[in-house]
Amino acid sequence: MAYVPPVPIKKSQTVAKTASETIKIGEVINNRFTIIRILGEGGFGAVYEVEDDRNKERAAAKLELQKPPPDEPDLTLETNVLRCLQNSVHFTKYIQAGEYRAIRYLIMELVDNSSKNISELRRACPDKKFTTSTSVRVSLQMFEAIEHMHKLKLLHRDVKQANFTIGLGKKMRIIYLLDFGLVRKYVQKDGSLKPARPKAPFRVYSLTSDFSIPQGTRSVLECHMGDLPFPGAEVTKPKLADIKESLVDDLFRTMDKVWRKFYDQLVILKYGENVPYEQMTKEMHSLIKEKKIDDKEPYDWEDGGVYAAAVRSVMAVKEPHKQTAADEKEKATGGTAGGKTGPTG
Repeated sequence: MAYVPPVPIKKSQTVAKTASETIKIGEVINNRFTIIRILGEGGFGAVYEVEDDRNKERAAAKLELQKPPPDEPDLTLETNVLRCLQNSVHFTKYIQAGEYRAIRYLIMELVDNSSKNISELRRACPDKKFTTSTSVRVSLQMFEAIEHMHKLKLLHRDVKQANFTIGLGKKMRIIYLLDFGLVRKYVQKDGSLKPARPKAPFRVYSLTSDFSIPQGTRSVLECHMGDLPFPGAEVTKPKLADIKESLVDDLFRTMDKVWRKFYDQLVILKYGENVPYEQMTKEMHSLIKEKKIDDKEPYDWEDGGVYAAAVRSVMAVKEPHKQTAADEKEKATGGTAGGKTGPTG
């Protein structure tokens, strides 16, 4: 067999321990936040559910387990952005940030992003779309979140349904915008607009970009229509010649006229021009009145909602079992959580 030389590891490909190897269930961060379970992990960190020992309330802890490369955002950026966004209900409450065992951490309000982001909820509905009642009200909250960031001269730069989620308990009807790793200010220190980049540094092309579908607009459209016919696909430039712009007309054919109006307003905006949020919000409220939508009626996924049973069924299959402190105790004692025997389901 011919000798195959090893592939050199790039600086950004350093090997790191997994989250479960680095932080153990039951550990206490800075004598206050007890690790309950892991909610998810990425290339450089992980998110945990924790319990605040001061008030026994649950929260989310984001830990930076491995220092990102210089060209990657770090937890300091996300922490600073979140602290700037505390005057809006559409962003999680900041609780604390600091270092634990030389690991940066951010403690914030716990929301239902473990399996119920807006993308997952929509895809669990029949035809992968919400009813008009739910889609209009969800879209309105999405607009409010993005508008608040723009008022602070911040661009999210990764607006998509997977980054919107719902609250817990009394806040279960509030839509939250998450993930600030790509956020940038679009003004300079003197308040002047940063110059537009002459060319985006991408080797591939997004169909939604070439059809002039703005980031936030895509999230709104999918609430009403389900998956778009080009769901974020990346294609080489020559292939774009085979795609007809008439698809845009087809997209809006079955939708209320207000959505096509929004699209037309947004695609003609030039760099530095303001989105007409006030006008768009008024028109959405008019649509709610026209459709006789009651804001108190359940969202599609809630108890009593049109698609509640369908969503529950899909989510029950998708949601994996997550390791908890009870699981750790069971492993140590050889028993089952809660003192029961046999399978726990």
